[in-house]
Amino acid sequence: MDSTNGSDIGDHYWLLRRFIGMVAHVVGTGMCLTMSVRGRIGIVHVHARPHDEIYSLRGCGLPVVLRDSRWKAQQREYRILASYA
Repeated sequence: MDSTNGSDIGDHYWLLRRFIGMVAHVVGTGMCLTMSVRGRIGIVHVHARPHDEIYSLRGCGLPVVLRDSRWKAQQREYRILASYA
C-alpha cells in the first residue's frame, strides 16, 4: 500500500507548479536553462557557450556570464553576456 498522504501529494503538486512556472519564465525571457559541471542548474543568456565562465562581481545583484575575448597587453579581456530586453 502507498504510504503517501494527501499533504505529500499537495507538496509535490506545488513544487511541480512552481517548477513549470520557472521554466515558463525562462522561456519568456529568452534565457536558457543550463547545468554546470558540478550539477548546479542555472539560467544563462541564450548566447552562452561551453567554456564561458560565471562570476559574482562586486556591485552586481546576480552572477554574470563572462566570455574570454582576447589578450591585450598581457591582460585578459572579457565580454559580459547580457540581454537588454
